[in-house]
Amino acid sequence: MDHKNLDSNIIFNVFNDMCCFVITDEIGRYLYANRAWTQTMGIDFEDDNIHGRFVNEIIKDTKIGQALKEDRTISGYSTITTCGGKEKRAFSIYNPIHDLSGKIIAGAIIAIITGENENDVDKLIGELNFYKQELSKLSGAKYHIDNIIGASAAIKRLQEEIRRASKSNSTVLIFGETGSGKELVAHSIHALSSRRNKSFIKVNCANIPHELMESEFFGYEGGAFTSADKRGK
Repeated sequence: MDHKNLDSNIIFNVFNDMCCFVITDEIGRYLYANRAWTQTMGIDFEDDNIHGRFVNEIIKDTKIGQALKEDRTISGYSTITTCGGKEKRAFSIYNPIHDLSGKIIAGAIIAIITGENENDVDKLIGELNFYKQELSKLSGAKYHIDNIIGASAAIKRLQEEIRRASKSNSTVLIFGETGSGKELVAHSIHALSSRRNKSFIKVNCANIPHELMESEFFGYEGGAFTSADKRGK
């Protein structure tokens, strides 16, 4: 099946049983809401003309404006008032969407997790954080930008450069004296990137002869050189 022909609504609605979510533009206006959101809110996205309206018109204590202004993922509790006037306590996650250059192009995805009471939501978030931590351990990235301690101008500048680098697919060269924290920076970039749940692979290039560098990084055809694995790599 050609993925280009897939209806985006079909893909989005796969998550209906998992959580409510909406997508906004870069200034916080509604672009899309899945079925779970419309059912939770008691609002018809099309018939009630929600498309194009600002999120704070519907949810007063939304943090979408803060997430877009500060260009970072924000999460926290909010009170949702449904169309019928019923209030629901929910945990919301506001996540800006970037292009490869790091520019916000499509606003933010707002995922809303609701429960019968606040303890249900806390339990879900606790489990989510646990699995994220375990996945991070398995992927090999041990450190995060929060492990870079300091409040000096140099440290703040370094942290900003790490955030910028993490949003790009470009190759990053990190240099500095022994013990200055190059590996910590590399881990931090990975942990903040879209590849955070992928493997973080460390290779000691000093132990690889330059003649074999290409085959070690990119593989080779079977029998490409003496002692090469016949199956290739």
